Amino acid sequence: MNIFKFAILVALGICLGCQTEQQRITDFIETPITDNPRAHENQEWTHSDAFNLRSHPNYPRALLVGDSICNGYRMYAKDMLMKHKVTMTYWISSYCVTSPRFLRIFSFYLEEAKYDVIHFNNGLHSMPARFEDWEKGFRAAIKLIRIKQPQAKIVWCNSTPVKNEKRIARVRELNALASRIVKEEGGIVENDLFSLTDKCDHNNLWVDGVHFTEPVKEMQAKRVTDIIVEQLGERVK
Repeated sequence: MNIFKFAILVALGICLGCQTEQQRITDFIETPITDNPRAHENQEWTHSDAFNLRSHPNYPRALLVGDSICNGYRMYAKDMLMKHKVTMTYWISSYCVTSPRFLRIFSFYLEEAKYDVIHFNNGLHSMPARFEDWEKGFRAAIKLIRIKQPQAKIVWCNSTPVKNEKRIARVRELNALASRIVKEEGGIVENDLFSLTDKCDHNNLWVDGVHFTEPVKEMQAKRVTDIIVEQLGERVK
């Protein structure tokens, strides 16, 4: 085989490899888990901000993924992270990982910037879902992170306590399931925000049985910040 033919074959192999990877990602995103087995909430919502994209492009960047609990502590976390020269993007939503749309929207945010740490939660809006469906969606979300952001450290954040006793039992069950999956998937750090929050005085914990008072939000942000900074190691002070 002459050098010209060899070069063509190498180039073709690289091209086919790229197409195979791209097709794998496309098929993964576009194949529904099912038609949202949790069923839609009456109002689904989603919101995001990406801070300091131009002002500090060389700082490490963290992505926070969650729901209204993350929304509560996100700005505290943003300010705390900036003290360590870490920038932040957050994506909060009501969508459960069982929804194909969750993966499609998540894919969009995973393509917006390079992330060094991804701090991820999806739980309280997942309570009505069957756990077998949730497990499938959760594993798919982890796979998506690893395809789109293979360099990123992943932190799984469990769901926080609620005031209702029946619902908190369900939260505990889902957290236990998530912890098992995280251990099986490997290479993922767990942030036990449930235990941290549950230790607080329950008389001064919630404003409505689900969402927290400002001191609790700030405490949660401190834990989130500490874990992200720990994952970044010597890259930050």
